[in-house]
Amino acid sequence: MTAISRHIKEKMIEKGLSAHALEKQAGLKLSAVQNIMYGRSKNPSINILASIAQALGCTVSDLLEEGHLSTQRAGSNVGPSFSQTTPWNADLYINTLHVINISANAKNLSLSQEQLFKYADETYAYSIKNKKNKPDKNFAEWLVEKSFDYKP
Repeated sequence: MTAISRHIKEKMIEKGLSAHALEKQAGLKLSAVQNIMYGRSKNPSINILASIAQALGCTVSDLLEEGHLSTQRAGSNVGPSFSQTTPWNADLYINTLHVINISANAKNLSLSQEQLFKYADETYAYSIKNKKNKPDKNFAEWLVEKSFDYKP
């Protein structure tokens, strides 16, 4: 069992969801979650993982990383919560916060502190993994829109 499938299974148990219920809640095709769980989908897309993470109330990083720091760290629930193995670039993270804030403001959405950091964490990790030296604006906009089911 891969780390992704193990984390999805743990979160499904916490939420009391079946694979079918998770697929439905995440707006995914039938068997999308089951394919991940049983190793038939070896490299699910970020869009599928983001939909699953949103439905499970966690981050994509929660599903991907073995050594992931929980968003509910002892003494703090604010600030970066991505993997300990993710390289740290303070300027990139600050710029990522700015891009998320601009994306939300452009759609007249008000983000809570928790949402701002959650979306920044996801965008930062995505940008680092794709070897970008700046926040991936398209991913940030997609994440904000998807999270709020934004309809122009």
